[in-house]
Amino acid sequence: MTLPKSDSLELRIMELVRDHYPITKDELKRRLGVSEAKLDLALRRMVQQGLVEYDVLPDKVYIRLKVIPVGPKARKEHKRAKEKEERRRDGQDKKDDYSYM
Repeated sequence: MTLPKSDSLELRIMELVRDHYPITKDELKRRLGVSEAKLDLALRRMVQQGLVEYDVLPDKVYIRLKVIPVGPKARKEHKRAKEKEERRRDGQDKKDDYSYM
Protein backbone atom coordinates (compact mmCIF):
# COMPACT_ATOMS: atom_id res chain seq x y z
CA MET A 1 0.00 0.00 0.00
CA THR A 2 1.32 3.40 -0.92
CA LEU A 3 0.11 6.62 0.58
CA PRO A 4 -0.99 9.41 -1.75
CA LYS A 5 1.30 12.31 -2.62
CA SER A 6 0.83 15.54 -0.70
CA ASP A 7 -0.82 17.45 -3.56
CA SER A 8 -2.97 14.65 -4.97
CA LEU A 9 -6.71 14.29 -5.30
CA GLU A 10 -6.51 11.12 -3.21
CA LEU A 11 -5.05 12.99 -0.24
CA ARG A 12 -7.71 15.70 -0.54
CA ILE A 13 -10.36 12.95 -0.56
CA MET A 14 -8.85 11.35 2.55
CA GLU A 15 -8.81 14.68 4.39
CA LEU A 16 -12.43 15.45 3.50
CA VAL A 17 -13.63 11.99 4.49
CA ARG A 18 -11.71 12.20 7.75
CA ASP A 19 -13.02 15.67 8.62
CA HIS A 20 -16.60 15.36 7.33
CA TYR A 21 -17.65 11.73 7.80
CA PRO A 22 -20.33 10.65 6.98
CA ILE A 23 -19.94 11.94 3.44
CA THR A 24 -21.35 10.67 0.15
CA LYS A 25 -19.72 10.61 -3.27
CA ASP A 26 -21.96 13.48 -4.43
CA GLU A 27 -20.88 15.60 -1.48
CA LEU A 28 -17.23 14.81 -2.21
CA LYS A 29 -17.67 15.77 -5.85
CA ARG A 30 -19.29 19.08 -4.90
CA ARG A 31 -16.68 19.98 -2.24
CA LEU A 32 -13.71 19.04 -4.43
CA GLY A 33 -15.06 20.59 -7.60
CA VAL A 34 -14.09 17.63 -9.80
CA SER A 35 -15.97 15.63 -12.39
CA GLU A 36 -17.71 12.40 -11.47
CA ALA A 37 -15.42 10.40 -13.76
CA LYS A 38 -12.29 11.82 -12.12
CA LEU A 39 -13.67 11.15 -8.62
CA ASP A 40 -14.72 7.59 -9.57
CA LEU A 41 -11.23 6.85 -10.89
CA ALA A 42 -9.55 8.18 -7.73
CA LEU A 43 -11.95 6.29 -5.45
CA ARG A 44 -11.45 3.07 -7.40
CA ARG A 45 -7.67 3.39 -6.99
CA MET A 46 -8.08 4.10 -3.28
CA VAL A 47 -10.33 1.07 -2.77
CA GLN A 48 -7.79 -1.15 -4.56
CA GLN A 49 -5.01 0.23 -2.35
CA GLY A 50 -7.06 -0.42 0.76
CA LEU A 51 -7.34 3.22 1.83
CA VAL A 52 -11.12 3.67 1.66
CA GLU A 53 -14.22 1.52 1.48
CA TYR A 54 -17.90 2.05 0.84
CA ASP A 55 -20.51 1.94 3.60
CA VAL A 56 -23.61 0.84 1.70
CA LEU A 57 -26.90 1.69 3.38
CA PRO A 58 -30.40 1.20 1.95
CA ASP A 59 -30.75 4.85 0.92
CA LYS A 60 -27.14 6.16 0.56
CA VAL A 61 -23.57 5.08 0.00
CA TYR A 62 -20.93 6.69 2.20
CA ILE A 63 -17.18 6.78 1.71
CA ARG A 64 -15.20 5.69 4.78
CA LEU A 65 -11.49 5.59 5.55
CA LYS A 66 -10.21 2.15 6.40
CA VAL A 67 -8.27 1.78 9.60
CA ILE A 68 -4.68 1.13 8.67
CA PRO A 69 -2.78 -0.38 11.60
CA VAL A 70 0.81 0.82 11.91
CA GLY A 71 3.68 0.29 14.29
CA PRO A 72 5.48 -2.70 15.75
CA LYS A 73 2.36 -4.37 17.13
CA ALA A 74 0.63 -4.22 13.74
CA ARG A 75 3.70 -5.66 12.00
CA LYS A 76 3.84 -8.50 14.53
CA GLU A 77 0.13 -9.32 14.03
CA HIS A 78 0.55 -9.20 10.24
CA LYS A 79 3.53 -11.56 10.47
CA ARG A 80 1.57 -14.01 12.67
CA ALA A 81 -1.42 -13.98 10.32
CA LYS A 82 0.85 -14.57 7.33
CA GLU A 83 2.60 -17.50 9.04
CA LYS A 84 -0.74 -19.00 10.07
CA GLU A 85 -2.01 -18.77 6.50
CA GLU A 86 1.16 -20.47 5.21
CA ARG A 87 0.79 -23.31 7.76
CA ARG A 88 -2.86 -23.72 6.81
CA ARG A 89 -1.98 -23.93 3.13
CA ASP A 90 0.75 -26.47 3.85
CA GLY A 91 -1.63 -28.59 5.94
CA GLN A 92 0.36 -28.14 9.13
CA ASP A 93 -2.30 -26.27 11.12
CA LYS A 94 -5.34 -28.55 11.44
CA LYS A 95 -6.72 -26.99 14.62
CA ASP A 96 -8.33 -24.13 12.68
CA ASP A 97 -9.48 -26.25 9.76
CA TYR A 98 -12.71 -28.06 10.57
CA SER A 99 -13.10 -29.62 7.14
CA TYR A 100 -11.28 -32.79 8.23
CA MET A 101 -13.94 -33.72 10.81
